[in-house]
Amino acid sequence: DFEYYYLFGVDIPLDNYKLGTIHQPKLKDYIINNVNLEMFYVPFLYVDMIIGKSEDSDEIKNIVKELGTFNFLLKTCLESKNISVLIAIQESLKFLYNTDNDVFGDNADIVIDDVIHVDNSNFDTLITVILEILKIDRSSIKFDKEKKELTEIEKEFERRRKAHLERVGKNKKDDRLTILDLSNIIIHSGLFGYDEVFNMTVYQIKNSFEVI
Repeated sequence: DFEYYYLFGVDIPLDNYKLGTIHQPKLKDYIINNVNLEMFYVPFLYVDMIIGKSEDSDEIKNIVKELGTFNFLLKTCLESKNISVLIAIQESLKFLYNTDNDVFGDNADIVIDDVIHVDNSNFDTLITVILEILKIDRSSIKFDKEKKELTEIEKEFERRRKAHLERVGKNKKDDRLTILDLSNIIIHSGLFGYDEVFNMTVYQIKNSFEVI
């Protein structure tokens, strides 16, 4: 519903979801504030990662559905004492909402500047918007299953499979373009200057690259 907002890089009104207004960061905001793009959004996909990597993904999906994504995230992080994910989410929200105040309260709930409350009712919406301002399709993100211990026969089979791929040239490294690669390409298309791209959002840079 916010495609025009993403396209033109304007503030996104999320009051209907009790999420206030999100200011879309420009490329310069990430660079000046030394914010790693992946570390900005990946922590919000922690639950997706748990589901994707598990051999019992259907069972975990049912638990998430019962508890809610936000409550499942809190429960999992607190029980495993994996506070780093919560800290990463806090830093991302502080950057996104342009605040210096901590967002996690004493009860591990998220309250931003005493106004915005993030809970089960709107956490998935927040994740969706964060991914969409980066032009990332949530459904396309895949996580490899946790690998079980291989038998000796399976190890030998895997060794031969990799050797075959190397011989036929299909074992190349991932060559996905980074946001800086995309920026460089659209700058040298002759349609945009450095300053213009520096002031674009990630969505605008990706969209310009795709159109060009």
